[in-house]
Amino acid sequence: MSTGTMTVTLNAQRELCVLSKAGGTPLSAVDIMGVVRVGVDRVREQIKIMDAALARDQEERVVEVR
Repeated sequence: MSTGTMTVTLNAQRELCVLSKAGGTPLSAVDIMGVVRVGVDRVREQIKIMDAALARDQEERVVEVR
């Protein structure tokens, strides 16, 4: 059961832009940076999945030139 939320926003250069933590247990800076690292890793995985899907879609498209 969750007692709070944390939202982390990074830009393309992986610079922290926004960190919002509402409720829950207090976290140390080390814990927060650990969460940020996990988030960055998950985003990288999702980007790879999306890039692969877009590449497959591009290969399957039939482009008609008139």
